[in-house]
Amino acid sequence: MFGAFSCFVLSGLIWHSWLEPLPEQGLLAAVSYMYGYTFYLFFNFAGYSSMTVGTAYILGIFLPENFKMPFLSVDMKDFWSRWHISLSTWLRDYVYTRFVMDCLKTPRFKGKRTASYIGYILTMMTIGIWHGLTPAYLLYGAYHSLLMCVNEALDLHWKPFRKIKQQGWTQVFMVIVTFHLFSFGLLTTRCSAPCRTGSWGRSA
Repeated sequence: MFGAFSCFVLSGLIWHSWLEPLPEQGLLAAVSYMYGYTFYLFFNFAGYSSMTVGTAYILGIFLPENFKMPFLSVDMKDFWSRWHISLSTWLRDYVYTRFVMDCLKTPRFKGKRTASYIGYILTMMTIGIWHGLTPAYLLYGAYHSLLMCVNEALDLHWKPFRKIKQQGWTQVFMVIVTFHLFSFGLLTTRCSAPCRTGSWGRSA
């Protein structure tokens, strides 16, 4: 019931009361659309995922949750362990891990972490292509590839990075930054239409 409420009521209210009335052009409209579309997608997507899990429980089938409070993530690696978990976990196991393990068995790169970076690129580009083989989603995959590689580099080479994700106000700051990085990525997928037609692509 909570999933149905999120999917049909909350996401519907956001779409009709927030997104549809927005002007078709302008910086403020774009920023407002970025926030609105992020929450719309979350309530819609997490809502029907919860409906699936709940229906499975009724039938005596256990399914894991597909979303685990993703907007409390402290970095993008943490985010993708909380958002669309069924997809991200499958890609982690069958794309990233298998590629990296194969590179460890048969060394192909001089740098020890090169395989990991390329693995992230392959994984996130696959996510982009999974959503659609269009320039917008290829850009989305490339954007998240960059974020994951930067995340990995900071974890490895900047020691304070791990601490600021675990302490007080700096942790809150990282949650806010991660949320905005993800939201901006969604905006890149929705702005393929305005670049050509001057609309926010509401019919998509």
